[in-house]
Amino acid sequence: MKTISRRTGPMGLVTGALCLALAACMALAMFTDFTMTSENNYQNLADMIGGRTMPLSVFTVCFAVLLRWAQTRFPRRGRGLTVLAVVMGAWWVLAQVYASRFRQIELLASASQLLKAVIAFVGMSALYDLFFRMLDDVLLRGTDVHVGAGGRLRRAYRAHPALLCGAAVLLCWLPHIVIAYPVAMNIDTAAQVEQAMGLVPYDGNHPPFGTMVLGWALALGRVLGSANLGLFAFTLAQALFGAAVIGYAQATMRTLSAPVWLRALSLLVCAFAPCFCDNITVLLKDVPYALSAMLLCCELARAVIAQEPGYARSAGHAVRCAVACLGMLLFRNNGLGVVLPAALLLMLRLVPLYGAKGVWYSFFTAVSAFCNAGFDLFGSGNSLTHLAGESYVLMVIAGLIILGGLGFSVILECLHHRLRLCALSLHAKIVLTASAALLTFGTLATLALEWTNPETLGPLSGLSKLTNSFFQSVT
Repeated sequence: MKTISRRTGPMGLVTGALCLALAACMALAMFTDFTMTSENNYQNLADMIGGRTMPLSVFTVCFAVLLRWAQTRFPRRGRGLTVLAVVMGAWWVLAQVYASRFRQIELLASASQLLKAVIAFVGMSALYDLFFRMLDDVLLRGTDVHVGAGGRLRRAYRAHPALLCGAAVLLCWLPHIVIAYPVAMNIDTAAQVEQAMGLVPYDGNHPPFGTMVLGWALALGRVLGSANLGLFAFTLAQALFGAAVIGYAQATMRTLSAPVWLRALSLLVCAFAPCFCDNITVLLKDVPYALSAMLLCCELARAVIAQEPGYARSAGHAVRCAVACLGMLLFRNNGLGVVLPAALLLMLRLVPLYGAKGVWYSFFTAVSAFCNAGFDLFGSGNSLTHLAGESYVLMVIAGLIILGGLGFSVILECLHHRLRLCALSLHAKIVLTASAALLTFGTLATLALEWTNPETLGPLSGLSKLTNSFFQSVT
């Protein structure tokens, strides 16, 4: 007897129609323009679609096919990823509104503007949900690509992964370095160069050590006959350091048995993404600071997560940790002002709990929390769950995550205006308002849903329930 599919009949038609409507929202979200071109609602919507009929049709069909395929291929595992996708969809709409230089009230200026926002929100939420489900399935199943054992390149990678990956990245960066000759810089670096040349007095707005290094580069340039040569030498040294750190990060990922596809993808991003290949040619204090943070994360990951025998006591580990910490503390003023106090606060509790390892845990967690990296130091996927009763530790980490999420521009603006909301820019107001709303809603929702759950908040005290709900909302 011929089997009839469950998707035939009226319900199948409804499901197909909903899938097509969702695919259309996803396609429209990618081309949404929040510019209000007309007060007439129909004209305003028509202008959004006008001239984009063909790409919208193609993307709608592709998304519809992808959604139907994903329904059976990537089943949902709980509501966590869906909630995250919804949050990301809302964030995307707010980011687009801000990028278009519109005030929040203009998002509700007409029914068509509100409809645009709803379509963008639904479409991007669905797109994020699809991506998260696919990524979740790949990571849980341990899907990986398999590379043959033969070949010179494969043998060279097994023998010297850091050297090979670093050289490959540097080779990809060379055209950018040549095009940017002698150097590229922003207004902050220009001010530091003026200080190093003695044109203006030193001040505390820029890290003195970075200014001193620029002075050494200029002095080298004068010896070589041109100050530009000295600054170019600084760029080359920065590129070599960056390539070495990225190569070392690739070797660390291999030591931690990271999937081949993840290692390959991260290497491609480092080699070709503008945030790496362009910024490596810029004299900017953020570049050595970020590279030092990456090096420190690699070192602590090898010492704490991989737990290689004797590695934590090796001279190489100590030297690389010292270089990373000095780079973070000396190349940015906030390096000393954020990482060190946060690490000391965490040491007050983690050292009594874990002894000497608590020092490493404190520094690693402080850097990881401020960068919102989310590494698991304790293995077995437990992360910080065993510290559920340590409200002090959770609140320090939550504060670091919030500060890192707000961003330096918002933090500095708040300090400059002494938290007077009326004096803040639109960007700062949106960030602070959205952060407060999300944290409050997440905390209250977690408390309401998990208060009596014996597997989550149930066994905890009242204070621990509150701090854990807030921490869950932050993370």
